Amino acid sequence: MDPTTMVKKLLLSSERIVCCLEAQLAGSGGRRILALVEHGAERALLVLVHSVAGGSEVDIESVLPVASDFVCEIDTNGLEESDPRLFVQFRSGAEWLRVAFPQGSVTNSFVEQIMMTMEAPAAAEPAGPASFTWVRQYRERVSRAPADTAVRSVSLPGIQPVTLADTDAVQRRTVPAAGAQFTARETVVKCEMMRKEDAYTDVHDLRVLCATWNVNGQSPTPTEPVADWLACTDEPPDIYAIGFQELDLSKEAFLFTESPKEEEWLTAVLNNLHPRASYQRVRLVRLVGMMLIVLVQDRHRAYVRNDAAECVGTGIMGKMGNKGGVAIRLEVHSTSMCFVSAHLAAHVEEFERRNQDYSDICHRMRFNALVSPKAIKDHDQVFWLGDLNYRITDVDVDTVKDTIDRGAFEKVMEFDQLRLQLAAGRVFQGYQEGPVTFRPTYKYDPGTDNWDSSEKNRAPAWCDRVLWKGDRIRQVKYTSHPTLTLSDHKPVSALFQAGVKVIDPVKYRKIYEDIMKELDKYENDSLPQVSVDTTEIIFGTVHFFETKTQRLVITNTGQVAVQYRFINKLNDTTYCKPWLTVDRQTAVIMPGERCEVTLEVRVDDRTAAKLNTCQDKLYDILVLHLENGKDIFITVQGDYVRSCFGVSINALVHIKTPFAEVAISRLLDLESPSPKELTHNPYVIPKELWFMVDQLQKEGIGKDLFARSGLPSEVQLIREALDTTLPETLPGSIHSVAEALLLFLASLPEPVIPSDYVVQCMESSDNFIQSKHIVSQLPPHHKNVFTYICTFLREVVTKAPRDGGLEATALAKIFGGVLIRSPSAAWLQRNNMSLQTLDRRKTTFVYHFLVNEIDI
Repeated sequence: MDPTTMVKKLLLSSERIVCCLEAQLAGSGGRRILALVEHGAERALLVLVHSVAGGSEVDIESVLPVASDFVCEIDTNGLEESDPRLFVQFRSGAEWLRVAFPQGSVTNSFVEQIMMTMEAPAAAEPAGPASFTWVRQYRERVSRAPADTAVRSVSLPGIQPVTLADTDAVQRRTVPAAGAQFTARETVVKCEMMRKEDAYTDVHDLRVLCATWNVNGQSPTPTEPVADWLACTDEPPDIYAIGFQELDLSKEAFLFTESPKEEEWLTAVLNNLHPRASYQRVRLVRLVGMMLIVLVQDRHRAYVRNDAAECVGTGIMGKMGNKGGVAIRLEVHSTSMCFVSAHLAAHVEEFERRNQDYSDICHRMRFNALVSPKAIKDHDQVFWLGDLNYRITDVDVDTVKDTIDRGAFEKVMEFDQLRLQLAAGRVFQGYQEGPVTFRPTYKYDPGTDNWDSSEKNRAPAWCDRVLWKGDRIRQVKYTSHPTLTLSDHKPVSALFQAGVKVIDPVKYRKIYEDIMKELDKYENDSLPQVSVDTTEIIFGTVHFFETKTQRLVITNTGQVAVQYRFINKLNDTTYCKPWLTVDRQTAVIMPGERCEVTLEVRVDDRTAAKLNTCQDKLYDILVLHLENGKDIFITVQGDYVRSCFGVSINALVHIKTPFAEVAISRLLDLESPSPKELTHNPYVIPKELWFMVDQLQKEGIGKDLFARSGLPSEVQLIREALDTTLPETLPGSIHSVAEALLLFLASLPEPVIPSDYVVQCMESSDNFIQSKHIVSQLPPHHKNVFTYICTFLREVVTKAPRDGGLEATALAKIFGGVLIRSPSAAWLQRNNMSLQTLDRRKTTFVYHFLVNEIDI
């Protein structure tokens, strides 16, 4: 998008853009947009930064009035004749900026306009008390201290270590894109500004209404009093966060992204907001039946920025979106907020799975669209709402109903699973929930206020909840809305008074200047120095899909602030191997302080095959680079215990003993292109596959197979049993065995449908006869596995329970992703095919074999 168009969005009608140009900050390489803006006879230079790298939204970073103290100089210091850039330095009061423009007529015209402005009478006269008052509104929106100015390293005593992610809380905008490097001095300024934040910010209270409703797949009706839910407060909310669950229960919603219910409920929401205010939508995000809408009053929209939305599915293998969470984050003035709407696992006895769903959402939800990606925890204020599905247990159903009818809600809450899990510290640590003074929200006969009268006669429960975490939050109201009866759930709302920090620009500038003066006093030329507690990190034995962590302690032993980062080794594209992650890739440590870095090893379906066959090993060298200093080399190693997960089908059919007893020389031979030690009568399919499918056939047929996730701890036990024994019975639930089966198929080095056949499969996916012909041509053992899996899945579909089993389309979607892997990006581009279309074709191909007889 043209820079002028981006800047215009931020200006009032009384301001005009004289000229606008994108430039590069000298020294750091960060990109900025410079706009000369005119208001009457006065002009100011606005410096803007992209909110999201490559996006069309910009934030104001600084404002330089073109007054009597404004200076624009062309800088030729150290400039070579061959350099195609023109360096220009701007100064206004204590602010200064040095940028590099591409040489040419456009740059000449831009600089000429600024020079002409400096010579005009308005700039020649001293600025009076009322001069440039119009720039105040833009300075209130200014991002904090400049982040890309090239300056020397300095140190200040008494400053705590801080990571780059932490400094973003001070700067209140995303950090520059990769390649723009921070200096220690800049980060020290941010740390100090963060410590003194209370001195230059005022707290303004906003009313935040969080509302949640499981609508059971129903559409809104003209008679349903939605306003009783959304317009239930005396004063209009400043911010709405409205979450839905089970918005659409159709199989089309499960398989495809579009749903007519989305527009129906969005219209119902917009038509039933508080009548005494006007609102704008910030974001809407939906995943299958979960939807979250965030709206703000018109008067606040100009102060909302860096909004982003993400979603996480917690269904089988974390791929299915029937359960999980959707989230929207934003920044209001100088406070970051995150709203999470979740639908956790169902069924009374599945409280541990609900805990796991919560953990998965927290771990996997990251707003990657931001230049500096953020997790849920990286926000000043977090609000969780949704159908969390925690139930009432260990009490007779009739006793629960009688106690509720007497209004003794707190007595029943003693048996509430969420309260019990909160008290045990197993879920929602650090979150609060207000007193529950309303009747349970589930389960009712739809259209009535009567408890569930079905055969299951479910005990009432407070499934629908709102929790919060953060400073300056006070709950004002927490209630349900029994007048809305179209669902088997009652909607819930919670009104909060949330304090947001608003910067006072005058106080901010004064404190910023004081810090800069103090830094100047302590600045010196000392080199950064650190010590590490070890240069050799040993993880010991590591199993497939097992997570192990170790800590590395880095201590600043020098006199100046040190910024470190882990850098790529020569000719490498990443700083570490794919089975290793480092939680603090970069940070700043102050003198005498230390920083703890967590290293995590996890071998998964992407990395197991190479470790099994010695193409890779658990050994890596991390390069710890000190800015303006030396490199330190950290050795990371472990002993991987080879597993049948990550071994090819053609090798496994020749292994008749437990996998752990197979010598590495034999495994390497079996995995070679021309093996020499083949078994005379190989298995038709791998025995490990047979063990899992056999148990699922014996114990899982007729149950809700593949509709629920397994427990990671049980999947580990199953993997160990398959590796070390010839088990008669596998440990764990059928859901964990089902998940282990999918993981086994996903980890195959060559998928069940080999890569050479994928293009043919996609091209013939609409024709069953052609699809059968392709399967008949597969390598023998791959064909055996494919037909075996599909025959088993046909039985699962045929005998699936009506109220819990997955249909053939859903199973085809799940298994399409593991039986068939995607062709190259080049193939997709060459065939003009999107990933969504590719997934549909995979699903269609597998679907044929789940609904038709297989006579290959």
